[in-house]
Amino acid sequence: MLRDPLAEFVDVGIPAEQPVGAGVATVVAHVNETALADSREKSLRSTRLSCLESFVVSACTGNFGHAPVDVRIHPRAPPPWDRVSARFDQSGVAMTDQTILITGAAGGVGSLLRPRLSRPDRTLRLLDVAPIPAPTTREEIVVGSVTDADAMVDACRGVDTVVHLGGQSREHDIDNVVELNIKGTYVVLEAARRAGVRTVMLASSNHAVGFSHRDQVPGKHLPADTPARPDTLYGLSKVGIEAAGRLFHDRYGINVICARIGSWFETPPGVRGLATWLSPDDGARMVEACIAAEAPGFRFIWGISRNSRRWFSLAEGEAIGYDPQDDAELFADRLVTGDEPDFLADPELNRAGGSWCEVELGKPMT
Repeated sequence: MLRDPLAEFVDVGIPAEQPVGAGVATVVAHVNETALADSREKSLRSTRLSCLESFVVSACTGNFGHAPVDVRIHPRAPPPWDRVSARFDQSGVAMTDQTILITGAAGGVGSLLRPRLSRPDRTLRLLDVAPIPAPTTREEIVVGSVTDADAMVDACRGVDTVVHLGGQSREHDIDNVVELNIKGTYVVLEAARRAGVRTVMLASSNHAVGFSHRDQVPGKHLPADTPARPDTLYGLSKVGIEAAGRLFHDRYGINVICARIGSWFETPPGVRGLATWLSPDDGARMVEACIAAEAPGFRFIWGISRNSRRWFSLAEGEAIGYDPQDDAELFADRLVTGDEPDFLADPELNRAGGSWCEVELGKPMT
């Protein structure tokens, strides 16, 4: 155990086999909470503290009641280098409970996810500006906007994974989609960085690549990391959130998974949905895979079920454990009337964005 200059209230242990500066190190801080409470203000204001010392104080003050605190340090990130990887109770027993923050939890997708992500050892922290009905004992309600930096920092405290669904979900004017989607995602990522969140799943969209054509796909399936070809201002904003995720991964090392979602509904919405549907259960499987992924880095995946008529790759999602089980073909008899649809000749079916490729740019959808 190395003694830190802040040793009046913190012991810092740095395992010799993982020295700071050589990749990712583990730091264990044993906290004397009484002394820390007396000294915190002076310590946090001291300009003489090193980055590591500042981080240890920050980590400890943010984890009262959990001593010791097991912390991972990312050497590329500026202070605080906050990557809390586990918590322990006062007897030293590991606490396995997860806290998952879902933004936009009052929306249609959030409502589908809530019951499917519920587990006895998991707290769902649900954030939205709209009312969230009937919270369970394992759900926490946070009333706030993704564009409110202070609210987002508070919401991210103690969170393991952020599932970012919040924002504008349809075509709208440029100011609206920039504010709610691009700025909102920046605020979420910055709050996650400050709070030491390990992984952020960003809900992107097929409309980020809406002008990708099925008949131009090299091979059978469109790769998840296909270059951006937005079909709308909404699609453009989704390209922006993906770029923000790339920035925060490259600069700070946060794991960011961009899920380019197809049609996430109870049932496939029309003939196009036979290819793009993401069932409620598969949507939950996708999110669970993102939560469980140990070190996904930055990546794209398709949020699509295992549809017989899909032309979107599942390989990238399968690489992190996403194994969709549902197939929109179950609904084909109900959706297909008359001639068999031509997914190559019909422009609504041949383009990833479908009819959105032809809507008026910036005209709010109702």
